[in-house]
Formats: sequence, structure tokens, C-alpha cells
Amino acid sequence: MRRVASSARFDDGARDVDTGIVYQPPWRDVHSTRDARERIPALPASQPVGASLKRFLPASDADDDRRARPGLRRRSAWASTLLGSLELTRQGDIALAQEEAFLPIHLRRPDANAVSEIEPADADELVPA
Repeated sequence: MRRVASSARFDDGARDVDTGIVYQPPWRDVHSTRDARERIPALPASQPVGASLKRFLPASDADDDRRARPGLRRRSAWASTLLGSLELTRQGDIALAQEEAFLPIHLRRPDANAVSEIEPADADELVPA
């Protein structure tokens, strides 16, 4: 009985809410983690010692500003590459290492030499373009 009484209390005589329309956010043409997971494993073969994660980013598109804001595309490239590399590391396909906080992350094959044998990056590589 309480149920009926409380629902009657909220009945203001308005029409039912239209739930047929679903919000669709605007599509942004950004890089996907799936693409990064497919791109990353091919690269360690060409760089057996490993390299900075920056080298595994997708190539910059000439038409970046037509598809989405260039800054958004670049940030999505970094995010998708990092997430893809974390998933591949979890599976044991690659290894990630970082010597200290705020230094570049190095990606390498799991059986490659340790990051400590790789030359440290210069300060210009620490700030994304």
C-alpha cells in the first residue's frame, strides 16, 4: 500500500518522458588502443634493444586538423600507445621499463637487454610536441 501512495505522490499529470532518444556524443577521429596493439609488436623486431615509447607512436597525419583537433589526436596517440603497450606487457609480449619518474618509458622485447644499458634520452624528448 505504501508503494501506491508514494507513486501517486509523484504523479504530477505530466506526459511520460520520451526515452527513445539516446544521447550520442560527437565522434572524434582519434587513435584506438586496438590499432596500437597491432602496431607495437612489429616494431621491436626492427629495434631489438628497444626504444622510447615515443618511437612507437603512429605517424602524424597530414590531415589531422580536418579530422579532429591536432592536440586531441596527439594526446589520443600517446594514450592509446601507452594502453596498448601495458596490455602487451601484461600478456608477456613486450617489456616496459622506466628508470625514474618523469623519464621516458622504454619498450623492448622481453628477452632484450635491460633499459639500464640504453642511452638516456635528452630533455627535449621528455616534452611531447
